[in-house]
Amino acid sequence: MRLFDLGVRVKDLAKYTNDCVPLMTREIKQVVKWSEWDGGYKRKRFIPVLTIISAKPSQDTDAILKSLRDQMGFLASRHREYLALDEPQVVEHGEVELYSSRPPILYGIILAQTMAIFSTLDSSVPEAKTKHIAHFDFKQPGHSVWNGMAIAIIVVMARNYTMSLLETLEDDDSESDPDL
Repeated sequence: MRLFDLGVRVKDLAKYTNDCVPLMTREIKQVVKWSEWDGGYKRKRFIPVLTIISAKPSQDTDAILKSLRDQMGFLASRHREYLALDEPQVVEHGEVELYSSRPPILYGIILAQTMAIFSTLDSSVPEAKTKHIAHFDFKQPGHSVWNGMAIAIIVVMARNYTMSLLETLEDDDSESDPDL
């Protein structure tokens, strides 16, 4: 429900400030935390498939896109390393397998002003580029529920991928520092 009323809250906040990104970031990250709990992997070690980039009000577009590309590129390389076979294997039709399973599609959300901008990256292709999927303006009248649903869908897609690996994930034994 938090996502469905986020648009209303962003529109109200936008009347007073040009920086709605902290509100959007906080609410979306809460939904991501919920998805980790709901998916049963909150206390597991996993490589994320979802990246959230929160733009600063004065940050230029090139710097925002570079942050997204760098973060998604880093996660893509981590997924390839994790899934890499010790030795490439030749399968039925003479194809060479490099990974124990196909590295995932990664999802990125850029939060800037009142917008959420979605991108993807195919982590199985080392030279792949991020691709813009869509953008959603939370200030647009009549779209609050649809925008919230779009965020929910991308979070659930990321959750479902990680859930598919649940049996292979190790427990996260690291203790968090209560002072942080």
